[in-house]
Amino acid sequence: MKSARPQAGFGMLEAIVALVLFALVGSTLFAWINTNLDAASRLRQRERTQRQMQLATAWLQTRNPLAEASGEAEPEPGTRVRWQARAVTPLTPGAPFPGGTFSPFRLALYELDVTVSAANAGETRFTLTRLGVERDPVTELLPAR
Repeated sequence: MKSARPQAGFGMLEAIVALVLFALVGSTLFAWINTNLDAASRLRQRERTQRQMQLATAWLQTRNPLAEASGEAEPEPGTRVRWQARAVTPLTPGAPFPGGTFSPFRLALYELDVTVSAANAGETRFTLTRLGVERDPVTELLPAR
C-alpha cells in the first residue's frame, strides 16, 4: 500500500545526475576561460612585438643606410636595435628636375635586416626596405648657373 503523503526533496539518483551535470558545465566553462586567457596572452605578446617593430622602424627612418650600413643603438631604455643593410640596386643619379637640370643626389635602394631585442618581449627580426641618399660629388663641383 502506498502512503498518501508524496515524497519531498531529491532522491539519491537525482542528486548524482545534478552533480554530474554541474561538473560537466563547470569543466566546459573552465576550458573556455583557459582558452580565452591563452588567447589574451598571445595577443599581448604580439602587441609587444608590433610595438618593438614600430619603434625600430620609426627610429631607422632617421638613419641613412648608405651612410650607416650597419649599426646598433638603443632608441629607448631597455630596447636595442641592430641592423645590417645590403644594396638592392646600384647607386644611380637622381631623376632630373623639370628644365633639364639633374638632381644633386645619388640614390640606392637597401634592404635592412633588423633585430630588435627587449628584456620584456624577447627578440624580433624583420626586413625593412629603405632608400639610401648621398650628395653627388660631381654636381657639387659644377658652377651655379
